[in-house]
Amino acid sequence: MTRFLRLATGDTLIETMQDGARRRHVVVRRLRSAYVLRSNDERGERTWTDDDLWDRHVRGALEHFAADLTQLDAKIVNVLEAAFESWPKQLQFRAHCKEQYCLYVDQLHRRGVRLMAAYERAAKTIFRRNRERWTLLANRQEGERAAERRLRARKGVSVIEEQENDKLVVTLDQPSLYTVRLWHQRWVSAGRVIEVLIDRYHDRGDFKPKKMSKLDVQQDESRPLCVYGAMGWIAKSVYMKMPRVPVMHAYRQLKALCTDRGIDCISHTTFYAFIRRYYTDYEEYKARHGWKAAYYRFKLFSRREAPSTLLEEVEVDHTLLDVFVRDPNGRVGRPWLTLLLCRATRCVVGIHIGFDVPSYATLQRALIHAISPKDVSALGLKHDWPCSGVMGAVITDRGLEFLCESFVAAGRRIGFAIVNLPGRCPHLKGAVERFFGSINVRVLSYIDGTTISRTPQHYDPEAKARFSLADLTHRIVEWVVDHYHQEAHEALGCAPAARWAELEATQGIPPANFHLLVILLGERVNRKVINTGIHWEGRTYKSDELEKLRKQRGGLNKDWEIRCDPYDRGEVWVLDDTIKVARWIVVPAVHQRTARGITRFQARTHLRVGRQLVPKGEPLTDAVMEEAKSLADAEAASGVGRQVLRYSADGALATPVVGGMSIPVILGSAPAQRGEAGSVGGSSGAPGDDRPTQVREAAASAGAASATDLATASDEDAEASERLQTLLDELLQV
Repeated sequence: MTRFLRLATGDTLIETMQDGARRRHVVVRRLRSAYVLRSNDERGERTWTDDDLWDRHVRGALEHFAADLTQLDAKIVNVLEAAFESWPKQLQFRAHCKEQYCLYVDQLHRRGVRLMAAYERAAKTIFRRNRERWTLLANRQEGERAAERRLRARKGVSVIEEQENDKLVVTLDQPSLYTVRLWHQRWVSAGRVIEVLIDRYHDRGDFKPKKMSKLDVQQDESRPLCVYGAMGWIAKSVYMKMPRVPVMHAYRQLKALCTDRGIDCISHTTFYAFIRRYYTDYEEYKARHGWKAAYYRFKLFSRREAPSTLLEEVEVDHTLLDVFVRDPNGRVGRPWLTLLLCRATRCVVGIHIGFDVPSYATLQRALIHAISPKDVSALGLKHDWPCSGVMGAVITDRGLEFLCESFVAAGRRIGFAIVNLPGRCPHLKGAVERFFGSINVRVLSYIDGTTISRTPQHYDPEAKARFSLADLTHRIVEWVVDHYHQEAHEALGCAPAARWAELEATQGIPPANFHLLVILLGERVNRKVINTGIHWEGRTYKSDELEKLRKQRGGLNKDWEIRCDPYDRGEVWVLDDTIKVARWIVVPAVHQRTARGITRFQARTHLRVGRQLVPKGEPLTDAVMEEAKSLADAEAASGVGRQVLRYSADGALATPVVGGMSIPVILGSAPAQRGEAGSVGGSSGAPGDDRPTQVREAAASAGAASATDLATASDEDAEASERLQTLLDELLQV
């Protein structure tokens, strides 16, 4: 059975074309299985089959009106074609009230009542029946509008919008029979649709230009020739600039400009209407705050689909935690959190917490923690932390530490890509940004020392701080492992830990060479090997194998690739690429007392202090560097502030990892201490020394030379003790 549309003669069909154009058709007559429609274009009348009309109807390409729109006023047609819900609520309310009168007139007329009598009875009866209810609804709407006005006033909404909305006032007076007749006739002629009863306040007034426009001949916006050019210039140069000024101030500037240019000015209401009509909210916000701020405020963003491969995309970022903690000496500071988050599973794969500011050093420790398997069995947690492996791509925000040569080289050697997003675009890595917000609210806002939502006059977070860095780390690790990983995630539809287990069971974990992580992720530099060894940051590194490299062809002038742990300057690794299978050789520092366990920040501090101790141009000897180290250590022991806390940072991992890698750990059992200068040449099987075999062998080969150098340094210590004490006293006094 063929389906067809039931249309009456005189009905209007509006067809929406593929290009968005709208074509109007009027029903002329009915044929067998077809309609004759008259179009508003040059084609005139045309026969449309029932199938054609039905196909367009089900596709939503036809809009039906039970009236001949070609016989109606153009202003009424514009009202009918607009969506009823697009009109203000006050006008919708009045249209519903008018519809009650029209419906009652139809009801009386069907009973045999003459139309004029029906108009009169409807005007009295409907008003008497609904007066109290309509008054209640009108008062409720007015209360809502008053609340909206107060809210806009607090938000600083312009006076333009206020005046536009104040025009819409609901009146509840009883209409006359002639008013009801006008409503009913208009309603019937338009096919009894409620849209035609909308009050056409927007059509009131004369919209023809009152002033002569000379914009087509105007050359300079700042020197307008007509009032329209003056309004445009004042709107752009005064009203839509920062700091924001009242509209009345901009109007006074307009009057002054018109007087100066000899132009007839307009009223302030006309100026308000001009701004509202010709400038959108986006253009106004863009002019005040720039295109980027406007882009973020008005742009609609879509959520990316999560990757389907484990560790395919990992976001990394830093944040300054909203809490104060105390170090072992009682000093107070806010630690930094570096975090890596897997997009596919939303699991936290690695973290680093410490007082060191974001740098490649903190990034290196976070990467080691992320790639290595984690051992949290001794921390009293309910669940395991299964995340480990080499990530496919690391997504960054173009911070300096993410653009450095060391990070790029580490990505090439370990096997992960680096995706540097455009700067100042946090929405492009929203997963890690959202996690930072969650951890600040759900973990840090309830502990002593938090800085979230506190009034400084009544709550001093520094004085309330009582947790240590280890306590804070344990709270964060416990929340991540036992709560965040186990709770259902909105973007996944399941818990992050469950999603990780699902992908791990089918895809496995990308492998990594854990014994080379510290080397491959080390700080990278290029240095020449001179006759005394390798000189770097005031320290000298030397070994027998380094001498062999210097003897190779081109070894004197070659820049050798060097890696160093940012938290231990006691040794460096030099890439020996002169053989068929390249290998890393370890070269210990000659003066271990000023290098072993010294961090990157400490090394540069010692170098800066050492340069102040010797005359300009004099070399920095081992004795000078040891003196500089003693001065800096003494100052750090008694000082306070962020730099002192940063000086004491040791790069400890948040949790133990499988293999240990001789890196300190904040939580869990204390790791084995690195060998002191005198024990560098110990046996490879010494307890607590779990460095790679290559590292131990190189340290053993340099043991005798190191012991001799240390003995010489002890003699120099005795000779310089008095001068050291004098300089220390002067530094502390300063």
